[in-house]
Amino acid sequence: MEVTLDTNAVIALANDEPDSKYLKPIRDLYHRQELVTLSVGRITFLEAMPKEAIELPHDIAENDIAEKRIAAAGLNIDRVHLYRSRQPIAYYCLECHAITFGHEYDIAYAQRIHNILTGDKKIDSRYYKYRQRRINDPENVVKKAWHNHFNDVWGLVEHVSWGGDIFVTRDDDFLKKRDKLAIVVPGKILSPKETLEELSKMSLTLPKTPEWQPRLVIPQCAHCNFKQRLAS
Repeated sequence: MEVTLDTNAVIALANDEPDSKYLKPIRDLYHRQELVTLSVGRITFLEAMPKEAIELPHDIAENDIAEKRIAAAGLNIDRVHLYRSRQPIAYYCLECHAITFGHEYDIAYAQRIHNILTGDKKIDSRYYKYRQRRINDPENVVKKAWHNHFNDVWGLVEHVSWGGDIFVTRDDDFLKKRDKLAIVVPGKILSPKETLEELSKMSLTLPKTPEWQPRLVIPQCAHCNFKQRLAS
């Protein structure tokens, strides 16, 4: 079973915050005994770097400080996928029943997640457009708000791309909208406490990953769309 830790879950472990009492058993009991596999996405993990990281050269900020956080969280252990990057996502076309891949499908999928997460916040998918709408606000404030949202969206896409079963987060932007997200995101979005409860309900031998199959469905692939336009 694939379990992804959102940035705030890693921070909770690193700082020994209250939620760490739920996260430690997930790490020490379920992961170490190979009952689940923990992952930390590259995009989400780099979302909330400490303030001092901004004052350091880019390579040091991403490597040294990130490694210290991982070590403090006790995640530099075997089998943890650290800084895991997005993998190609397979899409099943309902019209021609083909399995297809493509960046344009990923962008459209990310846009669906974006629309759910933004709600009434009106955060544009493109930074330039968002900056223009908030031209009177301090640039650092606007940039932080946009990048946090960008990382939330693509961090969830990363999780889906490698077949994640549970996305562990303390972020209300996810938790309060998980019913709507469940329509487009396979698996579950849970808090640390809910994750431990979910795992404890299962038998000691957790279900194995099923045979590979496409995770997402699209009504029409690019090839079907092209044929339709030719026929019209």
